[in-house]
Amino acid sequence: MKRIIVTGVIVAAVFALMAGVRPAVAVDNLDLFELDGDAIDNPAIGDDWATLYSGGGNATVFTGILPDPGQNTIFIGGKKDIQDIPTWGWKNDGGFPDKDDITNAYGAAYFANNGDLILYFGCDRFANNGDAFLGFWFFQNRVTTNPNGTFNGTHKTGDILVLVNYPQASNATPQIKVVEWNPAGANVATNLKLLSDGAECAGGGGLACAITNGSNQNSPWPYTPKSGTSGIFPYESFFEGGINLTKLLGSLPCFTSFLAESRSSKMFTATLKDFVLGDFPVCGISVSKKCDVVRLANQNDNTDKFFVVDFNGVVTNTGAGSLPKDADLTIVDDAGTPGILSDDVVIQQTLTDTLESGDSVPFSGKFFSNLNPPLNTVKAWIDFSSVHIEATPFSIDCNHLVLNPNLELSKLCWTRLYCINSLLAIEVLFSGTIENTGDVPLTVTVTDDKAGGVVFGPTLMEPGDHSDITGSYLPLHANGDVDQPCIANFSDTFTAVGTSPVPGVNKQTEIITANCKLCNNCD
Repeated sequence: MKRIIVTGVIVAAVFALMAGVRPAVAVDNLDLFELDGDAIDNPAIGDDWATLYSGGGNATVFTGILPDPGQNTIFIGGKKDIQDIPTWGWKNDGGFPDKDDITNAYGAAYFANNGDLILYFGCDRFANNGDAFLGFWFFQNRVTTNPNGTFNGTHKTGDILVLVNYPQASNATPQIKVVEWNPAGANVATNLKLLSDGAECAGGGGLACAITNGSNQNSPWPYTPKSGTSGIFPYESFFEGGINLTKLLGSLPCFTSFLAESRSSKMFTATLKDFVLGDFPVCGISVSKKCDVVRLANQNDNTDKFFVVDFNGVVTNTGAGSLPKDADLTIVDDAGTPGILSDDVVIQQTLTDTLESGDSVPFSGKFFSNLNPPLNTVKAWIDFSSVHIEATPFSIDCNHLVLNPNLELSKLCWTRLYCINSLLAIEVLFSGTIENTGDVPLTVTVTDDKAGGVVFGPTLMEPGDHSDITGSYLPLHANGDVDQPCIANFSDTFTAVGTSPVPGVNKQTEIITANCKLCNNCD
């Protein structure tokens, strides 16, 4: 389940966040969302996870309650937060302590009345018999998993990681740290820069805080702990927190994905364990299209390809905020040839007006192809200020062009007598026509079974072309060796074969036979 709610206040605020510094307000004291160690809504305070789970509330973006049953979607050994995403790997077959097993994860974004972007996050775990070391990533580039155990996506400077550490040792205190992916400014570990040391949420937790349940609490969604009653979070099984990202960064990254993770320790270089991944479209675009193979190419198209393909589509603002006027939109259509960049169709536009959430920008174009139909893929991205937003590539089989190759063949024959070296001989003469009555060019040959050899062609015939066929042969005998002139007749057959240079067109074969009598007026 995922909801995106947009209001006039939100749209106006999203890209006004760079306008200046506003007074800081504790993230757990905004009356937007309850950070009180349980998931049940208190209507007098603000939303809670139960509110969002039931379809209510005022979140700008909500991931939904993302389930992770069993020890599925876990990091393979040795993966760390300090590594870029392409180096991560995952599997489905478990292998870590039950206390590190995330059962559900969730994230939400709100805009405060002053325009600050507030991120809320949480998860619950299977067992509470040990320390809880958790991390919550907010990615700007979309991150997804592949079936082969790899990840799609890369880190971008400004990606946010919130570390929530609840050790259970004697006198241990919780730690909440907010870091950003920043290779150039890293100061706590490779690629990570510390933004804030947070605290436990207590009605005034500052710009970042987190809290766990100190006692058993009801779960609004299906939940079964390792020990205890279904539907009840045992103590330190439910975690939630929030950060005022605008105050921490001074600007608004456009997040698209959310990941909750369990970790082996509180160290920045801790080994990663379990994870839950979902979409988090604070900003986002999608691209879609349709395409049609509309005709065969001709000499005016100045191409060596056979088909002309028209396409049109839209780029849609799928995020919660508006995209600003003068943003640069780039659309790249692969012309049905993935991996070959030279024939890509590149469309570049500048937004002439603000693109509100849910609004779309149309695009259209054409390309040439040797496939009927091609599988066509389009990509899109938009850039403004320091923000870069990419759409998930969209692929579609174009509508194919219906082709109708066809040949028509006609034939006549007659006989005559004439002398050869003082001997009387019979000659069979024939004539006919071959016509390309289809809609594709055909290379045509025509043979006669008695005259032998090629009597016409091979030649390229365009649709509508036709040619006459003439010839003759000297028969050795009449059909059936008949020797009575009044009933003797002669037969021969034309076979026309047309092959097209256009890919995907079947060979065309036409056969016609003519019969002619030796005597047409026998008594």
